[in-house]
Amino acid sequence: TSVFGSAMPDYREWRDQNRTLEGLAGFYYSDFNLSPAGGEPMRAQGAYITSNLFNVLKVSPALGRLFTPEEDHFGRHRVVLLSHGLWQRSFGGDTSIVGREIKLGGESFTVAGVMPRGLPFFDNVPEVELWTPIAFAPGDGMDTRDNHFVNLVGRLKPGVTVAQAQEDASAVARRVVEQFPENKGLGALIRPAHEQLTGDSSAALYVLLGAVAFVLLVACVNVANLMLARAAAREREMAIRASLGASRARIMRQLMAECLPLGLAGGALGVLLALWGIDLLESLLPASLPRHNAIAVNGRVLTFTLALSLFTSLLFGLTPALQAVKA
Repeated sequence: TSVFGSAMPDYREWRDQNRTLEGLAGFYYSDFNLSPAGGEPMRAQGAYITSNLFNVLKVSPALGRLFTPEEDHFGRHRVVLLSHGLWQRSFGGDTSIVGREIKLGGESFTVAGVMPRGLPFFDNVPEVELWTPIAFAPGDGMDTRDNHFVNLVGRLKPGVTVAQAQEDASAVARRVVEQFPENKGLGALIRPAHEQLTGDSSAALYVLLGAVAFVLLVACVNVANLMLARAAAREREMAIRASLGASRARIMRQLMAECLPLGLAGGALGVLLALWGIDLLESLLPASLPRHNAIAVNGRVLTFTLALSLFTSLLFGLTPALQAVKA
C-alpha cells in the first residue's frame, strides 16, 4: 500500500501511531556524483531511503547487509547499497566491495551491501543504481512539516483491508492536525501499490492482452486447418493402418504424438522471439507506461508458455485426429 507526498515529521507520526501496518517506510529520488576508487567519476541515479524500506518490501541483499535503524541518524548515515548492475559495471563484481569506501558527492560512504539482480524500484526510469539513508542535520530546513517530498510505502498487517488502513491513517492525520495546526487541510490517502504504479495504463494493457490472445487464437485455427487438410490427405494411409489391425486409439495416439512436437517447437520459438524482442519492444513503448524498464521473461512466463503449448497442441490436434479415424 502506497502513500505519496509526505513530510518527514508527518511520516514519523504515521509510522509510530498507526495500528494497521506491519511497517511504513519512505524514499525519494536523487542524482549522485559517484567516484569509484581508481575509476572515472560518473553520474548515478539513486534514492534516499529510510533504513527499514527493504524490510517493508521483504527484499534481502545479495551481498552484505541492509541499513540499521541507527543509520537513519545524521552522522551515521554515510552508508550505501549498490544495485547489482552498478556493482558489476563499476566495481567488476568484486565480492570484497562490502565494507569499502566510495565517494558520493565528494564524501566517503561505506558500502553496506549489494542488492539482487533485476530489482525493480517502483516506477522510476532510469533504473535506480544506489540507495543511501535519509538523514538531515539538526535544524535542516528540509526536515519540516511544510516540505512534502517523501514517497511512503507500507505493508498491511495480515487480515487488514485497505479501508481499515485508510480509516486508521485518517485518524492519525486528524490527531496530527490537532497537535500541529500548520497541517490543517492535509490528510492521508491509502492506495494499493499495484493501482498506484499502473494508474490509467491498466485498461490499455488489458486491451493489449486481449489482442495477443486473439492473435494466438487465429494462429491456432490456421494450424488446425492445416492439420485437418493433412489428415484428409492421409485417409488412405489411416485406412491401410486400420486394415492391418491398428485400433482407433492407437491411430489417435500416433497423430497426437505428431502434434505435440509441433506445439512445443512453436512455444520454444515464441520464447526465443520474446527474449530477442524485449529490447526492441521497450524502444517502442510510450514513456508513460509505468515500469516498462522491468519487463523481462521470468519463470512464470516460461511455465505458462509450456502449459499453453501443450494445451493448444492437444486441443487443436484432437479435432484432426478424430477426423482422421472416422473413416
